[in-house]
Amino acid sequence: MNEEFTPEITVSLVKRLIEDQFPQWSSLEIRPVKKSGFDNVTFHLGDELSVRLPRLKSFSTQPLREHQWLHKLAPHLSIQIPEVIALGKPSAEYPWHWSVCRWIEGTSFNSFTRKELQQLAVPLADFLKELHAIDGAGGLEPGEENFFHGASPKVNDAKVQEAFEKIDRYIDINAAKEIWSRAVSSEIVKKPVWFHGDMNTGNFIEKDGKLAAVIDFGTMGVGDPACDLKIAWTLFDKPARDLFKDHLGYDTGIWDRAKGWALYNNSIYGLAFNKDLTPEGIQRCQKIAEKIFED
Repeated sequence: MNEEFTPEITVSLVKRLIEDQFPQWSSLEIRPVKKSGFDNVTFHLGDELSVRLPRLKSFSTQPLREHQWLHKLAPHLSIQIPEVIALGKPSAEYPWHWSVCRWIEGTSFNSFTRKELQQLAVPLADFLKELHAIDGAGGLEPGEENFFHGASPKVNDAKVQEAFEKIDRYIDINAAKEIWSRAVSSEIVKKPVWFHGDMNTGNFIEKDGKLAAVIDFGTMGVGDPACDLKIAWTLFDKPARDLFKDHLGYDTGIWDRAKGWALYNNSIYGLAFNKDLTPEGIQRCQKIAEKIFED
């Protein structure tokens, strides 16, 4: 099969994969979820299971990572995380591993208002404190497969310097350079810990008005937890951000690196390199940069 082949992921494809590899579930109804994430396409498998298939080759190792590690992390966390029931194998019709997981009841925080999202400051800080406290010995190191989350922001320096040449009409470029300089000069001095790697509202599940689960650990690993702290600026307003930061209690160096990750991932990369960025997208990138600069 062509290495660059990207399959069309449909109900009929999933049905054939289940029938071939997991016939014990072949009688269960398969239907798409209301909204899949960016990395994976997700389907209901009956009422209690789900099927997740990576969309692109760059996401294709995520099912393997989750299958290997989530069951080891779960006992240390008070918030529910995905439970991988079975790992599907590559086939003639679909070239990568895929997973069958326990369905998690609840609603994505994507549908919540900005004001409502501020209630997540303490629950998410509690979750990250638990996750970052798990012994990282023998865990997954940062690399291309998780986009170097958990590494120093220095790994993105060449791209950032290129971006600086393109975005001075959008944001305060001097402020951005100062933030970035502090980020890359901050040394990681603490031992590596487990991190999530993709903290955004689509991966937070609500039930009965409370944070019930955190999902999508496909870019998790062991390293510097600064990459998980970007939500301080992408999600929270100033009062909630201060509460989030105080509750975590991290040192200045980690927050400097977190600002660097947020500035790169959620602002200047899009402004410099996303040719399809809409006017609304430009405004979001500018707003995040402004929040980082004022903090």
